Order: sequence, then C-alpha cells, then structure tokens
Amino acid sequence: MNGVGFTDDVLSYLFVVNIESGEETRLDAAYGQGAYEPLSGLHPRWNPQSEEIAFITCREERPDDSAISDVFTVNAETGKRTRLTDEQYGMMLPRWSPDGSQLTFTGRYAVNWYLPAKVFHLDHETTELTDLSDGIDPTVSWFGFPTFADDDTILAGMGDRGWTRFYQFDTDSNQPTPVDLDISRDESLRSFDIGGSTLAYAVTNPYDGLDIYVVDLDDIDSEAPSTVRVTDLNRSFIDEHSMPNVTRVETSSDDVTVESILYYPDSFDPEDPTPHPLIMWMHGGPASYDDPEFSFDFAYFTSRGYLICKPNYRGSTSYGAAFAEALYAKWGTVEVDDILAVTDDLVERGWADDDRLFSTGFSYGGIATGFVITRTDRFTAAAAEHGIYDLRSDFATSDSHVWMGSEFGLPWEEPEVYEAGSSITDIGGVSTPTLVTAGQQDWRCNPAQSEQLYVSLRKQDVAAKLVIYPNEHHALTTPERIEHRLEEISSWFERFDPAVEHDD
Repeated sequence: MNGVGFTDDVLSYLFVVNIESGEETRLDAAYGQGAYEPLSGLHPRWNPQSEEIAFITCREERPDDSAISDVFTVNAETGKRTRLTDEQYGMMLPRWSPDGSQLTFTGRYAVNWYLPAKVFHLDHETTELTDLSDGIDPTVSWFGFPTFADDDTILAGMGDRGWTRFYQFDTDSNQPTPVDLDISRDESLRSFDIGGSTLAYAVTNPYDGLDIYVVDLDDIDSEAPSTVRVTDLNRSFIDEHSMPNVTRVETSSDDVTVESILYYPDSFDPEDPTPHPLIMWMHGGPASYDDPEFSFDFAYFTSRGYLICKPNYRGSTSYGAAFAEALYAKWGTVEVDDILAVTDDLVERGWADDDRLFSTGFSYGGIATGFVITRTDRFTAAAAEHGIYDLRSDFATSDSHVWMGSEFGLPWEEPEVYEAGSSITDIGGVSTPTLVTAGQQDWRCNPAQSEQLYVSLRKQDVAAKLVIYPNEHHALTTPERIEHRLEEISSWFERFDPAVEHDD
C-alpha cells in the first residue's frame, strides 16, 4: 500500500480507551480488511446515543482482492459486531444522525470508480438502505462526505460539472437540492463539519486563498444566508504576490463538450488576447475532476506569464456517468483526443502561442502526458510526473492491482487491452523533450515505470531527464522537495522555450 508498505502481517483493530485511567480494551470483532483499508482505516464513529461504534471493513472471501467495504457496528461494552450493509460498494465514513437512529455514508462502486459516488441513508432499526442520490449526475466529492444537519436532513459536498458545492438531501423525499452559500463557479467547496447548530466549511478561491466560513444551520435555506468568514490565512502572501485569474472554457471534441478551467496572469485579457505560453496540466485519477482552486503551483507559473489549462477530459467525474465511463478500460484514447482538441481551441482563439506549448500532470496526469507525446510532436516540452507507462509491468508491482484487474481484466487474459492502454508500446518516434519524475518508494505508480519511459526516450536520443526523489512515495512531503519539483519543471520548460534566451 502506497505510503504504508507491505501489510501481510498487519491487522488493525478498534480500541476503546478510558480517558481517565488509560485502560485499553481491544474490540476483537472490529478489525480491518480490504485492499484499501491500510490506506483509509476503519472510519470509526461513535453513536451519540448508545455504546455502538459504526465502522467499515471488508468481509469478502478474498479481502486483499476486493475494493468492497461494508458498514458494521460493534458494541463497545459487549464487543458484539453487526453487519449493516452487504453491497458491491466501497462504503466510507459513516455518520450518525443526532438521535442515533440513522446513518449516512458515501458509497463508490467497487469495480467502477468512474460512476458517481453515492449518498446512502440507512435506517438503523429497519436496516433499510436508500440511495439518496439516485438519478442525479453530481458525485460526492473527495472531501464532501455526507453528514446529518438534523435528524431529517443530510448535507454533502458534490462535484457538479467541474464545481464542488453543497447539496441537501431530505431523508424522506429523496429529492436532493443544491444549497446556495455564495460559493461561485470561480471557487469551490472543500471539507466541512457540523457542530451543534453551526456549519463550518472551507472554500478554495484561486485568487483569494483557502479559508474557513461558518453559518447557522437554520439560515442555510434563506435567500441571503449570513455566512461569516473566520480566517484569512494567506493574506500576506496574496497581497505581496500576483495571483491568477480564472475562467472556464468549453471546447467541442468529437461529439461532446469538454470544459476546462483556465488560470491566467494579469498580462492576459481573454477579450483582447495576445498569445501566451500554455501549460496543459492534466489531473490525476483519472476518475476525478478539476474545479477552481487556490494553488501555489498555478500562481507560480501564471506569475511567470504562463496560461494554465486544466481540462476535464472524458473520464473526469462530475459530468455524469456516460462522460466518465467513456474512458473505462480505454486509456490513451478519448482523453488524449480531448486534451489535443482543447489545445487546438486555445491556439485558434489566439490565447496560446503555438510555438510555446507545454504538457504536464501528476499521477494519471503523468500517464496522460505519456500518451500525448506518443500522439503528437507539437508540444515544446513535457513533464511526466509519477505516472504509469506500461500496464503489464505495473500489474502487481503497485497497490492498484485490484483496480487494474477490475477495469482491464488480468494481463494474461487480456494482453491486447493492456498493450493498448500502455504508452510505452508507442514510444518509438517520440521527439518531445521530456522530464520524468518519480518517488523512490511510490507503490501507487512504481518508479520503475518512470525509468522505463526515460530509458526508452534516451535510446532514441530524445532530450530527457529523470528525477527520483529518495524515500518519497506517491506524493512529495517536504517543502524542500516540493520547491525542487517546481524549479525542475520550470527550468525544463524554459530550456526548450524558443522565446527564452539561452547561453550557448
């Protein structure tokens, strides 16, 4: 498991600890299993009205080969365990109603993460399970886990067409409705929590930072809710440095509309544009999406004159199941079509300089960059970060083998599917100068993948550079290395930028 290592001899249990005496009691029936439990944990939550603790775990016959997790309860006094769900979902983060009679939680299809994540409601007495989000396109966001506002109402953060905002779910009517808390489409909701009668939530704004707001729960349905901003965490930085502007761009690709989030410097005017250098910056996942956000990375590059384009290519969630599932088991196809269509669109608008086009991305963004450079030579330079380029050699050398098996089948049974989904099989003839990065202990996207891409490029005398970060897993964790990464990408792009003067 990425960030954890091998877990063969590890079994996690819930413990009850007496705060005053320090006495510990292990709940032997409440232990974790499942392919992703070492990363996510058991998500315990104590019933506010009883001795029951809700948690998630996997009780399939082969738990290491399953992304399924179900909701259970365990009695903290008797140790008795009760199973509450038996579904083909990965259930996450159960939350009790204030009266302790109901639960809500997120469920993601265990074998298909492209489908929208669901808001579930469970009556604890009858064990009746209801999908409150049935029939709507928005998906539960990564940090928007459903939570009871009162015994009849649930709030959740939902990804809604490249925008994260609140939705309200009535446990009886099954008619979800958006909640207007003055979160514009130029900013997005992140995490939130409820305490007593107060809702606290974080909003990320590309040009004004990431900050906390509060509002009285009784006020959220009013026409003008009295929200209060209680932090201003990045003011000194924002006042001293140039922050990016943001707009949305719609592009026709094949028979669909692809929406992108574009960040741009003050020197660029979308109404009266002059061509600027462009970085096509693809998100990870791929079952994820971009929304407007505060990002040091984007401010770093826009302050240096770049446009940053974040395309929500097919495969991105929040635009409905059909849009996302178009990429299922078809890596290197429609998402590359969309990325190139958006690039063409921005050049044709006169926004992007056709001689100064760059491509990058992290995780699946690195994977997409690998596909892009095998499809076209129009990019001036590329930076493929922590990606996968050979699905067959990646199988069973990363912590994603359960996901890979679900989406692509097994490599010895579906060799053609694995070959088609690997950019390394089309690497011959690539000419784009490419920076390749990896974490030395990345068990999500094994560093051997980056070595394969780098060596394959150098065998063809393509300008390439490999950076391996020692003792780092999928994400970089120290400020010094995060700074180093930005400097590496920036200097690599500048090295091949025809508009930058270079010493001979």
